[in-house]
Amino acid sequence: MSVSLLSCVVVGPVILAFAIAVVVSVSAIVAGCPHPCSWPLPSLSFAILVLVLVLVLVLVLVLVLVLVLVLVLTAILVLTAVLILAAILTHVLVHAGVLVHAIMILVLAVVLALALALALALAVLIVVLICNLVVAVAVVLVHDLVVAVILICDLVVAVVLVGVAVVVFFVLRCVGLALTWL
Repeated sequence: MSVSLLSCVVVGPVILAFAIAVVVSVSAIVAGCPHPCSWPLPSLSFAILVLVLVLVLVLVLVLVLVLVLVLVLTAILVLTAVLILAAILTHVLVHAGVLVHAIMILVLAVVLALALALALALAVLIVVLICNLVVAVAVVLVHDLVVAVILICDLVVAVVLVGVAVVVFFVLRCVGLALTWL
C-alpha cells in the first residue's frame, strides 16, 4: 500500500521533473548549435565545447538521479513506518470502540504521506532549478543567446512548478492541522 501510494504521488512528479530537465537541456543544446559561419571559434573548439557541455549535463543528471533515489528510499522507509504506526493505532482504537479517532489517524497518515511526497518533489524541483541555473550561467558565459533563452524559459517553468508544490504542500499541512482539532 505504501509503495503504491509513493509511486503514484512521488515518483510521478520526480519523473516529470527529470524528463523536463532532460528534454529541455537536450533541446537547448540542439537548438543552440550555431552555424559554422556565425560561430567565432574554430570547429574543433566548438566540438570540444559541445562535448564538455554534454558531459557536464550527463554528470548533473546522474547526480540528480542519485539524489532522487536516496530521497525516494528515505521516503519509503519513513512512509512505511508512519503507515505501520497508523495501522497499529487504528487497530487498538477500533478494538477500544473509538472509531472516529481511528478514521482520523488514517486520514492524518494519508495527509502526512502526501505532504512528504510533495516535499520530496519540491526538493527535486529545487535541485533541477539549481542545475539549470548553473548551465544557464555557463551558456551565457560562452555567449550563446539561443540556449540561454531556452534555459531561462526552463527556469521560469521550474519556478512555477516549485511555487505550485509549495502552495499544495502548505494547503495539505493546513488540512492536517485542521484534522487534529476535530
